[in-house]
Amino acid sequence: AGSLGNIDLALDQAPTTMDLKGQVAENTLSISGDWGPLMPAPNLDLLLDLKVPSTSAVAALAGYEIGDFGVMEMSARTRIADGVVSIDDIVTTLDGEQATSSIRGNISDVVLLGGVNISINMDTEALNRLIDVLNIELPVPLPPEVSLSAKIEGHKEGLNINDIDVQVRDEGTEIKLTAEVRDILKSRQITGDVQASIDSLNRLSKYANMELPALGALELAGQVQSNKDNYQLQNLDAQLNADNLNLKVTGGVEDLVGVAGIDAMADLVIDSFSEQNIAELEKLLASFDIELPVEMLPQSARLSTRITGSLEQLGLADIDAEVIDQGLKLSATADVKNVLKPEGVLSLIHISEPT
Repeated sequence: AGSLGNIDLALDQAPTTMDLKGQVAENTLSISGDWGPLMPAPNLDLLLDLKVPSTSAVAALAGYEIGDFGVMEMSARTRIADGVVSIDDIVTTLDGEQATSSIRGNISDVVLLGGVNISINMDTEALNRLIDVLNIELPVPLPPEVSLSAKIEGHKEGLNINDIDVQVRDEGTEIKLTAEVRDILKSRQITGDVQASIDSLNRLSKYANMELPALGALELAGQVQSNKDNYQLQNLDAQLNADNLNLKVTGGVEDLVGVAGIDAMADLVIDSFSEQNIAELEKLLASFDIELPVEMLPQSARLSTRITGSLEQLGLADIDAEVIDQGLKLSATADVKNVLKPEGVLSLIHISEPT
């Protein structure tokens, strides 16, 4: 319902006013503004407003089942002038019980994809639906509470995603990622910083696909980099503080998705073996079919080593260990080719009285 204005005038002489309101299925659509003249070059300046009571209502138009995200509202100003198509004042919001997200910004040249300036905000459910639609396979499940904000800026020859801010929360877990993606249409170069605070190591069991011990708080910081499909973790600084146990790991991982190319230094200090630590270490080693010799555990221990390899073959080099028990101090140096399947062990042991 409405008016297209004076079509004869708009064809080749001057602008005319358009004002249309109607429905497509259950979706309310409004188009208003000026259009024409169309010759010799088209001109228009229109404001589009679309309100969808449920995203499932546009499934037929999209060609596949979208599901019910909630109420979607979209508005944008579309202009054609001097042969250039632009979209300004883009505002798209999605608000439902399951998902909320928004897209805001403008594109100064739609045909050449130039002058892109768009801000995006998404939550967990919206990200899950997007991942399903794009048929993306994640190596780990998406945490229950995720928020993402970012800016898409640039043009077709250099389209970037800047100011990426990802907040992840799960029970006892908080992770923050700030990053940027350069040239998303070609090289997809990612640089970013990650920080994590986890109250117990076993919170990560479902993401590591293995049972981890319920040892104390983990603090982690590092830099994420990638080139296309290769994701790296560099400048890793992680500390695990548990009952009478402290572990510090520094280094990096060349293949973050496949957990390969590990090169890190680890320093472990155990002031005493508590019942909780023993129980959790037994559980961890049992997953690798290794039995912890509880009756042989010393009063205290210290270990430093370089960790290299992958989850399939994890090597320990330059091991420097020291244990103290019942008036004796035992020092050892060693190398282990694969700690997951102990082989190629070379060690030198020295025993003396403790100072």
